[in-house]
Amino acid sequence: MNENAFYLVRIKEEFLDEKTAKTKSVVKQKLVKAISVTDSEAKVTKLYEGVTFDWSIIGSNLSKIDEIVE
Repeated sequence: MNENAFYLVRIKEEFLDEKTAKTKSVVKQKLVKAISVTDSEAKVTKLYEGVTFDWSIIGSNLSKIDEIVE
């Protein structure tokens, strides 16, 4: 476990298209500072608490990014 690791978490969001009345999906990516895959998924789950659309985590992988410079 590395306290300074970054994980790329992929999230699938599903919305109802009002024009076509069909469900549309969008895949988004979040860069999460975490100590493990499980920790990165838990942080994303907390971020999505209370949203009014369906979503699911479709993957979480250790990123090659080692530092974020602000």
